[in-house]
Amino acid sequence: MFLLTRESEVKNQKRSKAILRRGLRLSFSFSLLMAIVMISLIFPLIKMFFPKYVGVEVYVMILSMGILFYSVYALLYIYETGKLQPEKAFWPLFLAAVINFVLDVLLIPNYGLYGITFATTVAHGFAFTALSYKMGLLKEFLPVFPMLLFLPLSYYLGVLGLVLVPVAFGCLYLFKLLKEGDLWVIIKTGFDIFERFR
Repeated sequence: MFLLTRESEVKNQKRSKAILRRGLRLSFSFSLLMAIVMISLIFPLIKMFFPKYVGVEVYVMILSMGILFYSVYALLYIYETGKLQPEKAFWPLFLAAVINFVLDVLLIPNYGLYGITFATTVAHGFAFTALSYKMGLLKEFLPVFPMLLFLPLSYYLGVLGLVLVPVAFGCLYLFKLLKEGDLWVIIKTGFDIFERFR
């Protein structure tokens, strides 16, 4: 987030957008991989650490799909704020909040927690779609939608869902949501940090 705020000030628009794209790819990719691990282990994790909440696992899985949308559009908002143009993101986020509220009113009476989690995830999906479209990035990030299927798959597979991590990693490369240079940046940054603290 700090990097995006600073880089949004870069005068070279092409360079600035390239850094934004890399940030979005890394944010989504690592969020997805960690979500698969978390959802695959959700039953033992909740049983061990939050026994009072046994039974909420499916709601966590649904909300995790919304959080994956958030991992992209939150950075788009920060980027626009760094460019001192937060108003560009206002309407997509405002409409997402309205959609969330309307769906809550419609769904909660009949579906309870399913209604709440579904409404929240749909609202996050709308915010992601609208902001990505407004910034000309939707086509590039459309593969985010099919990649979300890894979460219900990992939920139904349970601990065996961990085998989906390398599969998802390969799909991220296939859909160009992760590129070779992205991992190199992470490795280089890690070495730079390690050198500073040595």
